[in-house]
Amino acid sequence: MFKCYLESNALSTFRSIIDVISTVTDEAKFIATQNGLSMQAIDHSNILLVDLFISNGFFKEYQCDDEVIIGLRIPDLNKLLKRSSSEDAEVKLEEKTNKVSFKFLGKVKRTHKLKLFEILEDNKIPPNSIQKIEPQLESAVELFANDVKFITGDAALYSDALILTLNSKQFLVRASGDVGEYDLEIDLTEDHNVDVKGETTSTYALQYFTNVLKAASLTDKIKVKFSSNKPILLEFPFEEASHIKFLLAPRVEEEDEEDFDDDINDANDDIEFD
Repeated sequence: MFKCYLESNALSTFRSIIDVISTVTDEAKFIATQNGLSMQAIDHSNILLVDLFISNGFFKEYQCDDEVIIGLRIPDLNKLLKRSSSEDAEVKLEEKTNKVSFKFLGKVKRTHKLKLFEILEDNKIPPNSIQKIEPQLESAVELFANDVKFITGDAALYSDALILTLNSKQFLVRASGDVGEYDLEIDLTEDHNVDVKGETTSTYALQYFTNVLKAASLTDKIKVKFSSNKPILLEFPFEEASHIKFLLAPRVEEEDEEDFDDDINDANDDIEFD
């Protein structure tokens, strides 16, 4: 059996999470255990991986007797959740009918039922994928969400790529193109928990970064890890030891792609970032 109860604030957060995930994938396999709800998915281009964990403490009530898999189409779930307002919700897996129900508990009680979706084998991601790649990422910093909220909008005026640089004193963002250039500088303090070995610089696609930073509304601080010409890991922690993480492949020059793919395949033969 699986069922949970979300108060209105938690429902709003969950709605925001699914809205962000909808920019990455059209389908997801949620795994419910006694500890909470988890999900991993990768976009169709193998550029961006999302890892979600929502602890059982996030919910007002949570019951999961045995591990269950809940496969859902994210566009359908996203549309459903946008029909909710400032109300609580009860979510329940109906195994006999192969559906999951969402009952919105406002003045008027409304129930939606979504059919479960069978996730294809090709869409499965090996467990601990991020953990296998994370040791390669040698530089780390924690950024305040308010400090980065303008990055993608500003950068989009000039380029479709972001150049990120981290050293012991500053976190730098640069975007440049035919019409001009943009620079952001964040002076780092002990509050940023910087851990660097020299200077790190890497380039990432602006489109994907824009989608990832939509999760900034969930948290006050964003944990960032990357290395030069390696993927970047962005972690958005939220209530009750929950998190949503994104692993984004770098934009590399064509002549460097073969070497980069070899590095990633050595770290994790089951994941390939082009």
